[in-house]
Amino acid sequence: DSRYKLFSQAVPLLSIALLVFLTLRADIFLLKWLAGPKTVGIYSGAFRFVEGFVLISTAYLLALFPRLVACREEAGVFSSMVKRSFVLLAAGGLVSAILIWWVAPYLTEGLLGASFYASGEILRGLAIVLPLIFVSLLLGQILIARSRQHLYALTLIIGLGLSVAVDLWTIPRWGAWGAVVGVWVRESFQVASLAVLTARTT
Repeated sequence: DSRYKLFSQAVPLLSIALLVFLTLRADIFLLKWLAGPKTVGIYSGAFRFVEGFVLISTAYLLALFPRLVACREEAGVFSSMVKRSFVLLAAGGLVSAILIWWVAPYLTEGLLGASFYASGEILRGLAIVLPLIFVSLLLGQILIARSRQHLYALTLIIGLGLSVAVDLWTIPRWGAWGAVVGVWVRESFQVASLAVLTARTT
């Protein structure tokens, strides 16, 4: 019984980890299918830098999560921790977006080579959603701490489906920029949905 309980509790969390990975990577798979390897290279060159910043926020959330779980029954402490983390991640995402916006051409061309010049503008487009990604990951952790991981998983599934639908229309028309539009739509939906869900469960 204890093994079954452990397995049943682990599966939703594993599913969420896989969904987060798919959510961030689905655009690359669709680009390869709809636009070809050259466009994938342009987009991937920009995405590498965004992914690095996402890993930084993920590291913070990994350290935060045990504390969220430990104090989830203490409403005042839990709320204070969430608010401080929200401000920190939103501000960190905004600063990261501004920094990337200014140095994007130098990052892509200087580190990846002149053939990745077009990745600079794509990187700027992706940088805009960094604050949303950071906040989205935090809101998801709050739902998990409140044992509402099924709501987080459902939001990720819907967001992924919405992103795929947008990409199918935009990528054939705009190439790598079509994938950027898909990211904008997906992250805006996820932050709005998760904000409503966390407000109702906390």
